Amino acid sequence: MHALIRTLFIHLLLLLACSSGHAMSAYKTPFTAQSDLALLSEKGVLPRNINLKTFDPHRAEFVCAHAATKAPALKPEAQALFEEGMALTSPALWPNERNWPRAMALWSKAAEQGHWKAALMWIQTARTGNGVNGPKGQFQVQPQDRELVVSRVEYLMRQGVADGFYLMGVFHEEGYGVKPSVDRAWAFWELAADMGSARAQTKIALSLRLGYRDMEKPNIAEWSNRKVMFQLLECGYAQGYAQAAFELGGAIDRATEQPDDANIDKEAQFARARQVLHDAVKFGSEAAAGYLFSAFDGGEPLVGSIKDPTRAERYFTLSKALFNNPDLRFPNLDKVLPLPPAKLPVWDGQRDSLINAAKGVRETPTQKPSAANALPPEHPAHVPAGHAIALPADHGTRGTAAAPLAGTVWNGQAARYVHPAAPWAGYYTAHQQGTQQSTQRTALPLYFAQGQTLALRDGAGGLDSGAGIEWVYHGVATPVTAAPDWLARAGTLRAIAQAGSAGCKGNALCPATGIWQPHVLAPDHPLHPWLGSTAGGEGWKWQAFVAQGQAMPSLQALGWPVEDAQVDWRLMQTTEVGFDV
Repeated sequence: MHALIRTLFIHLLLLLACSSGHAMSAYKTPFTAQSDLALLSEKGVLPRNINLKTFDPHRAEFVCAHAATKAPALKPEAQALFEEGMALTSPALWPNERNWPRAMALWSKAAEQGHWKAALMWIQTARTGNGVNGPKGQFQVQPQDRELVVSRVEYLMRQGVADGFYLMGVFHEEGYGVKPSVDRAWAFWELAADMGSARAQTKIALSLRLGYRDMEKPNIAEWSNRKVMFQLLECGYAQGYAQAAFELGGAIDRATEQPDDANIDKEAQFARARQVLHDAVKFGSEAAAGYLFSAFDGGEPLVGSIKDPTRAERYFTLSKALFNNPDLRFPNLDKVLPLPPAKLPVWDGQRDSLINAAKGVRETPTQKPSAANALPPEHPAHVPAGHAIALPADHGTRGTAAAPLAGTVWNGQAARYVHPAAPWAGYYTAHQQGTQQSTQRTALPLYFAQGQTLALRDGAGGLDSGAGIEWVYHGVATPVTAAPDWLARAGTLRAIAQAGSAGCKGNALCPATGIWQPHVLAPDHPLHPWLGSTAGGEGWKWQAFVAQGQAMPSLQALGWPVEDAQVDWRLMQTTEVGFDV
């Protein structure tokens, strides 16, 4: 009886909600990749319950969408928090050294600033728990409340994060926090794929591998639609998703060995398969590295039926490295392991020299030297290297109660002094009195000891400390600690002191041999937040080693929604083929 009353009450609530008109409009028609995301933010709408189109494995076409063009931009401050969390949980650490609680706090803080990748890491960890307790600390995270996890995924869905829709499909498949439904799971995955989720694109593609419709069986998630399978994998590959690239390269290889069309250009197809699998290694695919090791070691048709144990050994070394640390990426792999017919540079056989040379590089965030650092130590404007001028923490408390000397003029935390004696040790700038905005008289702040005469030298070599000059106190030389590059500390990429200054348009020939990084500088372009010009961020993943005179890589040909002329390549490091890191 109680169950019946509860059921009737729920139906009544649904009827009332549906009768409210606009508030439930997100439930009226199936939500699509083109639907207005504002529908998911309407009062009373839970994205987990939205109306969905039925999954169609036999669709005629798939149009590629990139997740990066739809998701919110990643702010540099939040990116630093995200990377610190990744470094603290790096697979390069021993399990009992991975600080998952600290990482969860960092990812949560970054997520509050709109960093959706940090939010995904928090969700993934909160759903299953992670970490172990050990002598280095209590580093274990227990699974979190399911409703909290599901609601955070819904927040990402409202922001247009494609992987949020993918995860909601996983939740429906497993019955995690929602009523289990395989049909809704596949519908969510198709929606996620249409919105740009490479994970969803790859998952669906792997279910479409059957050659003919009569091979399909009821209640088994395997269908025949190889045309759309390839379209899905091509899209995931274009976004740098390692599994999609591996599956695509392998599928092209197999289709070339046993072609449906006897007139295909096998040599061109095998070359395409090699390139895609090689790129998959750059993206971090252990499986692709193993695949190419086997092909070169055995002299398979994929590599021209010629054994190449030297190349095979390098791919095997990369495969082992990725097994131990799946976070590694090798965007500059062509520097040390180019595909045939290019010759291989001499290798010393050391694992680290191969791995480090293939990694991405990023300009180390260091304090830029100033003109004052270059002055000789005896110069009154000299500031020691690694230091910058800053007000002492107690400056305000020392000086705001009363002017320490007659004739002192206070201006916030800074002070202008007309008295000739320095009240505090530190750096001062001379200004001319008598105007609303006083004219600076010294190019650089000058250092004076406490009680020393505040004076400028005139043209005749005498001292000028009199009327008309006031002095602004700037503080003392303080050591400056640069913000750490957490990914460099974790060994995910390689830090360099300073990037080069050369640039090149994407449709031009490379002016200098080295490592180049793409940027989309137009602020209104959807890829600008993803491939901006900031030193941080993830543009390093799309770096390329290019020799002078070669064509710059084409993101447009890869499938990115950008014209080559809109891409500006920046020279990160001048370097030749080989292991000079």
